[in-house]
Amino acid sequence: MLPWIRRTTADGRDLHFYPDGSITGAMGYYLRGVRKIPISVSRWLSGDACLFDWDELPTVLKTARDLHKRNPDALPGDYRAAVCKKLRK
Repeated sequence: MLPWIRRTTADGRDLHFYPDGSITGAMGYYLRGVRKIPISVSRWLSGDACLFDWDELPTVLKTARDLHKRNPDALPGDYRAAVCKKLRK
């Protein structure tokens, strides 16, 4: 399956987003602890991937997935605020 969209993290690493919600690095390996995520979370992260370093992505995705479970109608600003709050701790 070909990537749906490609983005670069703040530290210059490539991310590939797929239509089924999975995310991989440039070599096709899944991110640590992340297989598939909800499409709305994937869509949000494809726009904001440049704000985060590679090492922050597992925390970013876990926080975004938890927010999606609590509020499936969350807006991009809700994801961004929840993730930034978590990363500051």
